[in-house]
Amino acid sequence: TVFKNVYYRGVVPGASNIPPRARRLKRTRRNFVTWPGFEMSNGGSRIFIQSTRPLTYSRADEPGRIVIVLERAHIHLRNNRNPLVTEHFNTPVSEAYLRRVRNTTRLVIEMKVNATASIRQVSQDGYHFLFVEFPGGNYPIPEGVRRGYRLGERQRIQRSRKSDDKAVAPLI
Repeated sequence: TVFKNVYYRGVVPGASNIPPRARRLKRTRRNFVTWPGFEMSNGGSRIFIQSTRPLTYSRADEPGRIVIVLERAHIHLRNNRNPLVTEHFNTPVSEAYLRRVRNTTRLVIEMKVNATASIRQVSQDGYHFLFVEFPGGNYPIPEGVRRGYRLGERQRIQRSRKSDDKAVAPLI
C-alpha cells in the first residue's frame, strides 16, 4: 500500500482489517458490500469492493463509465455510498461510487479517459473482494481541479448569526 507509515483504519486487501460493524453480517444469508476502496500500485490502480459472500456480477457499461451490476448485493453502511474521488491520482478513473437500483447494487466507475479494465474476485480472511484493475500510464488531471474540488461545483453554506439567511460561498 501507499500509506506504509500511517495508521489507516479502513480495509486494505491483504491485511486483516475488519470493516466497521461487519461481524454480525457474517451470520446473515444476505450478501453485503462492506467496503469500497481504491489503491495505487506500481503497475497501475484498482477499485475494489469487499463483500460478505462471493458476488455474481455483470457489466452494463455506458459512455464514459464502467458499470458493474452486483446481483442481490446490499450496501452495508450509508457511508459506503460516498464517492471515491480519484481524479488527482495518475489513474484513468475520475471517481467511483455504489448505488442501489432495484434488487441490485451498481459499482459505477466514472472515467477520465477510456482504459481497459480487468475484473477478478479473490476470497480472503472470510471476506470476498472484487477487483477492477487498470493499467499504469500517464493520465490527465482535469482542468479546473484545485484543492480536491472542481471549481464552482462544491459550495459551503455559511449561516449568519444575526439572521437565518443562508449565504453561499465557494469552498476553496
